[in-house]
Amino acid sequence: MKQTKNLNFVIAFCEDVVLFTDEHFKVLNSFNKSGAGFKAIAADNYGNVFLADSKNGFVYMLSQNGVFQQNVFSENEGISNTTDMIVDECGHLWLVVSSKSIQNLDMSDKKIICPLCKTTIALPDEGVGGLKSYPFKLKCFTEEKPVMDA
Repeated sequence: MKQTKNLNFVIAFCEDVVLFTDEHFKVLNSFNKSGAGFKAIAADNYGNVFLADSKNGFVYMLSQNGVFQQNVFSENEGISNTTDMIVDECGHLWLVVSSKSIQNLDMSDKKIICPLCKTTIALPDEGVGGLKSYPFKLKCFTEEKPVMDA
């Protein structure tokens, strides 16, 4: 499950169905591909949602409301068995495949270097999952006082 910039949630409901809900979990839209295996979801700071179909080697880009935009990768690019992915602060999509490899990751230096802009990002101890996925703040409210999530 991921939360988008407009506070919608993206939830992998079944292997081949992803639901888009509002912040109260009311279903707004769904995206389904027969025979798909959606294992990883990522969101960027522009409101795009990325779905990795680990069975067929596709990565789809959808709007934050669940409207299909384009295929980012297809089986022709050799992407398969994606288990996790993240969009870094530079806007680059990083995929983790079942062999635990990440493109452009130098494990000895514990950093990721963006192949386009050459930005170096330190890899947190918890791995790619510890990277900040987008630079905006999500608002969380309690009965007593509002809290800002950094």
